[in-house]
Order: sequence, then C-alpha cells, then structure tokens
Amino acid sequence: MVAWDGTPESQGALDWAVLREAPGGGTVVIVRIVNDALLEAVESDAAEDLAAVAQRELAEQAENVAIDAPAVHVGTEIMRGDPIEQLLQFTNPATLLVLGTHDPASSQPRFAWSLGARLITDSRSPLVIIPAGLSRNLAGRGVVVGVDGSPESVAATAFAGSEAERMRCQLTVVHTWREPVIDDAFGRNPAEPSEAWLEPSHHLILDEAVAAVQAAQPSLVIVPLLQQGRASHVLEERGRTAALLVLGSRGYGPVRGPLMGSVSTAILGSMPCPVVVTGPSYTADRVPVLT
Repeated sequence: MVAWDGTPESQGALDWAVLREAPGGGTVVIVRIVNDALLEAVESDAAEDLAAVAQRELAEQAENVAIDAPAVHVGTEIMRGDPIEQLLQFTNPATLLVLGTHDPASSQPRFAWSLGARLITDSRSPLVIIPAGLSRNLAGRGVVVGVDGSPESVAATAFAGSEAERMRCQLTVVHTWREPVIDDAFGRNPAEPSEAWLEPSHHLILDEAVAAVQAAQPSLVIVPLLQQGRASHVLEERGRTAALLVLGSRGYGPVRGPLMGSVSTAILGSMPCPVVVTGPSYTADRVPVLT
C-alpha cells in the first residue's frame, strides 16, 4: 500500500513499491487521502472537483503502472478524513505501508514529526520510508538489520530475513555496543579491558538473532557484525551500501504515537537508503508467532 499525493517524494515511493512487486506479480494499492478539512473549506462544487481530480490522478497512476509493470496487480483507493486514522485502519502484518519523505537537508519539516513518525506506534504493517531522489539501481546490494535482543528486534530480524530471501541477497545482522562508564568500586579489574567481560554477552545477542533467521531461512547467506560504537552511526554507515535497512522501534513518546526511538529517528534523519521500521503493534502481532 502506497500513500500517494502527487509529490515527487510519493512518486518515488510508488516506483519503489512497483519495482519490489514486479518480479513476483504482486499487488500495489495506491492510496490518496482527501482531507475533510480541506473539502469543508471550499464550496461544494469545488469540493466535488477536488475529489474528481484525485480520482482521475489515481487512475492515471494505475494506468502508468499497468504499462510499465504489467505483471503487477494495481488497485486504487480514495480515502477521506484524517490521514493517520485512514491509513491505520488498512494496516496489517502482511502488508507494507510505503511512504516517501523529503530530503533531510531540505527546508521541509524533519521526518521525526512527519506522517511516518506518527504512524509507526500503531501501524500493524511494516513502515517503508523511501528517501527522496533514490536511485532505482539497487541491484547487488543486500539487506541490513540492527538487533538488540528486544521483542521489536526479533520481529524486525524475521522481516529482514524474509525480505533478503525474497530479494535473493545477503543479510547483514548488526549488533553494536558501547563501553559503559563503570566505577572500579563495582568490581571491574582496572587492568582488564572492558571487552573481556562485555563482548561475550553482546556476542550472545548477535548469535541468537542469527540463529533464529538461519533456522527460518536455511539457505540465506548471513553476515553477523558485532561492532563497538553508537548504533545510529554504525547502521547509517552500513545503510549507505544497502538496498534496505530494517529497524525495530518501540515507538515510545510523551503522547500517543508521535515519536520513535532515538536510533530510528537518527537513521530517518539521514536516510542512507530505503528504511523499514517495524513498530510495537506489528511486533505484538508477530513475536508470539515467531517464538
């Protein structure tokens, strides 16, 4: 399902979705949301014209997809009302919700306060964010997923494994750690490097994540990566050469659904590649099945 509004960013999201679904003859539904507040602000005849224009534009997009990717089944949907409420009612674990986003360097609002950030807490679908100006040539690149042992990480890793298998590419599973500030009064031997007592526990988190994916996709090529450093920095660097970067988000915030975790927010502020964020509602659906 692609949220489309006629902007170049939403067109990029549609192009990505069509490219993803074409090899398997999948389905793409193009969604256009007409805000009731906008319709109420104009005369009734003008409101009818706006709705008619939206319908015509969707039909044109569907026709273009049918010409460019005849194997793809394409549908259209006009929704009226609040964009968040309308999109959420169509989300489910088996459907991707694909959005475009502005270039972080532009004068547009940053992603942390955009439509996608407000959707992720309650979306039962994985949320796919396509960066502005994305090159269509991502052939030969793999999938990268960040893991931390949380339930959200379990769901994200399972999705990443399935996606890498579908794309017939390598999966890189990344776990990062940082050296804590610990006073010697807590029992650490000052002469002993912190790696000696920290790394084994982090290796275990990574090994368990890799084992779970390998059990589900035995033929998948998986590259485990344990790296010391800030998670957002490491994942951003890996994402620059990836076809897809997958993150799990707890979606916590001071009010209902406005914020993602710091790592997700940082990555989506730079958008090194297409990014998938699986939120807590998706996790709640998937983790009982996976475990």
